[in-house]
Amino acid sequence: MSGPGIGILFSFPAAVQPLSTARAWGLRNARRNGDIRI
Repeated sequence: MSGPGIGILFSFPAAVQPLSTARAWGLRNARRNGDIRI
């Protein structure tokens, strides 16, 4: 099962990490502004 599938498998966490970080920053900014909307 070596091929593009394993590349996607390994690049998946690398792609999700910035998304979760951006969501965490968005929540932090919303909390600072007193606007808690997810």
